[in-house]
Amino acid sequence: RRVLFRSVPNYGLMGILSGWRPVSVSAWGSDLLVSGRAGPLRRLRVRFVLSRADLVIADAENLANAARELGGRAERVHSVPWGIRVDRVQPGERKAGLLLSTRMHEAVYDIESLIEGVAPVMARRADLELVIAADGSRRPALERRAAERLPPGRFRFVGRLEPDALAAWLGRADAYLSGAHSASTPLSRAEAMGGG
Repeated sequence: RRVLFRSVPNYGLMGILSGWRPVSVSAWGSDLLVSGRAGPLRRLRVRFVLSRADLVIADAENLANAARELGGRAERVHSVPWGIRVDRVQPGERKAGLLLSTRMHEAVYDIESLIEGVAPVMARRADLELVIAADGSRRPALERRAAERLPPGRFRFVGRLEPDALAAWLGRADAYLSGAHSASTPLSRAEAMGGG
């Protein structure tokens, strides 16, 4: 029996301290690329977890390399890339000028900068519309920022979408936008590429 803990710095630490064996940890981009390097104590905590885990799973080679650099034993660190269902996300009939963001509304995904970046372009081009999908703790603040900075009636927040609805938006979008501070292999980018 193997116990898997998602999130190296937090749940991974609890797993190692629990004494259960074998223990697997699944690293996410910010676990190691941001949090794992955010100071000596966090670095020490991450090193403690990675060096004692029986298996470390990363979703991309850059993240696996970070796990090794931060103390994971090379033979126990494995990169297992994620994928998407290409039969679900396919190019559709494009809507010219439709800009789409599907990242969660959390600080690491920096939707604020995305809004600031498109504001002057939307002010110059009346054909552009911004659709922001997904949800998160920053949504109310993002909606206020969009109302302050973007032309009225040319942006909307559509919330979390079921897979088929998300695929439809991706197929119609003219451009996909992402402003993440940190990412390993974001499925949202793979889905956007699948949508053309």
